Amino acid sequence: MPGYFDYKVSIFARGKTHNGRGIDKNEAIAFSKASAEALERCATNGLDSPWNTSAYIDYVGARQRAYHELVGIDRTLCHHFCKKPFKQIDLKVLEYHFNLRVLKKMLDKNDLEIGLYELCPVSDAKICTMMAWHKNPNYKIRGFVNGFGCGADIKSAVVNATFECLRTMTAVFLGHAHSNIPLEKLEYPGSSSWHFWLTHNSLEAMNYFKRYLKPQKNLAVDFLPENLSIQDATFQRITTLDRIFPDLPLSIVQARSDKFIHPQFGPTVLDAHTLKRLEQFNNAPVEVDHNIPHFYG
Repeated sequence: MPGYFDYKVSIFARGKTHNGRGIDKNEAIAFSKASAEALERCATNGLDSPWNTSAYIDYVGARQRAYHELVGIDRTLCHHFCKKPFKQIDLKVLEYHFNLRVLKKMLDKNDLEIGLYELCPVSDAKICTMMAWHKNPNYKIRGFVNGFGCGADIKSAVVNATFECLRTMTAVFLGHAHSNIPLEKLEYPGSSSWHFWLTHNSLEAMNYFKRYLKPQKNLAVDFLPENLSIQDATFQRITTLDRIFPDLPLSIVQARSDKFIHPQFGPTVLDAHTLKRLEQFNNAPVEVDHNIPHFYG
């Protein structure tokens, strides 16, 4: 990764199951991000719903980031289940943070393609995803990898999405990372790992993305922000680590809201709340394809 993009990647592991990853030009900052993510995962381990959480050095920052997680999951599941196309974003928006010539050279060398897309925004946040896949549909990795970014403006959202996608793309396509557990054993309620690895290995998921979500060249996509904001969410500080680390300089916060979709992982479950939220987002009844799980993992 550093050889291609001049960014440092750090992985912090705690125990056997909780790890975090961070990326930044500064190695110390990358390590700090990885450490915070690992501790966040440790703190939420065992919770019935560990999603929409974030760890940061102060409560205000953690609250904002938890809200962005809430928005990102809601946007992804709504677009996926409603089959609503994304909006194409020109890669030139990345020029300030990335050397696009070097990035394109790396992609060409490894026969990879990327796409940068915007999802329907809310009144106070933008959400983006970057997708990456192999040009050869018969390549052993037949699906895609992706990264998400959410921020107050489009530039911060696309940078975060790019960081996350390139980190995973490097591990999967260049580093040949793979799951040591068969996919069928990961398919259980609450399993985000199943979604994460399935999208890498599923031609069906790739075809679904290209058919419904990837914007067509001759189709103009435009969005009006949904009238939702941070005021529609509530927040709770996660205190499970306080006894172990009483002086930990880190706030871990979870966001919740009945106005956003409730996060779900594993086999699709369309309860009354989920269907109502999807119909609201779609402005019409929704026919969900249960055979293609969503790609937020």
